[in-house]
Amino acid sequence: MFSLLQKRILLTRAYCRQFNYALTPEELKLRLIDFKFSSPISFKSLSIYQDLALKKITEFRQILFLIKKIPWIQAVVVTGSVAMNNAKSSDDLDLLVICQPNTLWLVRPILLFLAFLLGKKRGKRGNHKDNSWCFNIFLEIDGLKIPNSGRNIFNAYELMQAKFIYDRSRVEAKWLQDNKWVERVLPNYYVARCVKLTHSYTNQPINRSTNKLICWLNHLAFYLQYNYMKASITREKVSLHAAWFHPRDTRKMVMERWRKSVKNLAS
Repeated sequence: MFSLLQKRILLTRAYCRQFNYALTPEELKLRLIDFKFSSPISFKSLSIYQDLALKKITEFRQILFLIKKIPWIQAVVVTGSVAMNNAKSSDDLDLLVICQPNTLWLVRPILLFLAFLLGKKRGKRGNHKDNSWCFNIFLEIDGLKIPNSGRNIFNAYELMQAKFIYDRSRVEAKWLQDNKWVERVLPNYYVARCVKLTHSYTNQPINRSTNKLICWLNHLAFYLQYNYMKASITREKVSLHAAWFHPRDTRKMVMERWRKSVKNLAS
């Protein structure tokens, strides 16, 4: 008969196996699903990137000095295999960009153009270039909260694994506060990340002020970009205030494989 802790270890290992991710004992404690230890777990073991992940992030840092000059960009976050510290040489650097309200569709073409100039822009389907910069999520600062329909284990892990490589004004703190629901799913991971963050705050307030001309230009940019891409949209979710460029339902695939893996391990 399995104890509660053994069951949670089984579930956690089976989930991480879907990503070919080998857990150290410390990482296993952090990532345990629905099981909280009485004392906080150190986040230190997850703060060091593997060589390939570090190389990909270092390449992107070529444009960070330019990003800092664009006041509309509030934060840039690494997601995907690089954030998990489990990247292959051919993997893209997946990036989430958090913008000031009513600037998203002005920010996007600037970043795509910079990626193009550096030979890092991801090609269209069928013409994909390995090791590209994939700006696959754009959010506005007041749209960081995952709705109830998306509050699941997959998104909980994605939120906790995401790594802020640029944060203008305490956006990461808002990211965690807006998604406090994650603490119920991954309690050790959430608490450890909050503890780590308290020592790295900046005091600059979040900028929510956008003048009318910029708002109008953003609406125009959205109209032009949406009409250009709408013929090729499949599962991507695109609106004036958010853009999720995920043509595949990765969550569904991972969850189905996870259930099968748990069933095999338990049998």
